[in-house]
Amino acid sequence: MPIKNKRNAPRSRKRRQSVRPRRLRPVRSMAVSSNLARAVCSLADPFCPAAYGAKYPDSASTKTLAWTMETYAPLFTDANGLGATIISPDPAEGFRTATIVGSSVTAISAASAYPGYSNFSAVPGIQYRIVSMGVHAVSTLAAMNNSGTLGILNVPASSGTVGATVNIGSTQYSANSRVPMNSPGGMTSVPRNDGQSARLFTYSDPQASPYVRAAGWDIPIVYVAGGPPNSTVGQIRVVIHYEFTFASGTVFNQAATPAAQENDALTSGYNFVMRRLTPVIKGGTEQVERLTMAAANSFGQTAFRAGATALGGFFGGPSGALTGYSAANLIMDVN
Repeated sequence: MPIKNKRNAPRSRKRRQSVRPRRLRPVRSMAVSSNLARAVCSLADPFCPAAYGAKYPDSASTKTLAWTMETYAPLFTDANGLGATIISPDPAEGFRTATIVGSSVTAISAASAYPGYSNFSAVPGIQYRIVSMGVHAVSTLAAMNNSGTLGILNVPASSGTVGATVNIGSTQYSANSRVPMNSPGGMTSVPRNDGQSARLFTYSDPQASPYVRAAGWDIPIVYVAGGPPNSTVGQIRVVIHYEFTFASGTVFNQAATPAAQENDALTSGYNFVMRRLTPVIKGGTEQVERLTMAAANSFGQTAFRAGATALGGFFGGPSGALTGYSAANLIMDVN
């Protein structure tokens, strides 16, 4: 039997632990994307909670007062089961009932200011602009009496008028969509604006029928065809977020605050979302919020990655990537 000694004793094998180089993990962009997406939705989605009190970002130092007009408009039918309600962007015009017969808009009622606007209309020097606006229409009929078609069409801002000879099926409308009256979510419209002129402040100027003042925004018309005659067939939720300016020295002007600071990331995100969001959506406001947030998050992630990559390349090296992500967090934070 061999004698155990140090030379022939079994050696205990030690496992070699592979040493992996530590990699710097970049700062996650989720927080920035959430902040940016929420800010974009405050401009693009009028039904978003962040839209209440929001102001449009610009370089002007004008003091403004944010005011949200939220009301419910009726949708009536005549003896033929036809009816329409015109939603005016101008707060002094409000909504008007009408009738759509074939290709004509007729029986347009007189203008009547939106509820609450009388508190501001008499203030000297008052002007307004719209931050965002939305319309949601749904049937209020019982299930056994829920017949007909519910639709929304938008008269483009470039025309600015709604007349008795407007053709529903022509290119005069920027959007026109309809669903059965018994559609659970109804229909929702997020009107468009004609760009820069819609961001300028303007005076209220209610027009006599059949004209409706556009103020740089599309004019939604909610209509029903084939419904029960002489009935209230639907309810329309109207949400318009305004900014008001007043003459200096007035009480309201003292309560106003400067408009939001100009932010290129925010305005670019707004334009990105509006290009992907259809003006008329089949469904309720929850559908609008989902689509808007999805588009806003997509923009936020894309913009963050592009900014972080550019900054990381500028700083260079592994530490430059981390610095680039951190710098992108600071630059794109819109809180």
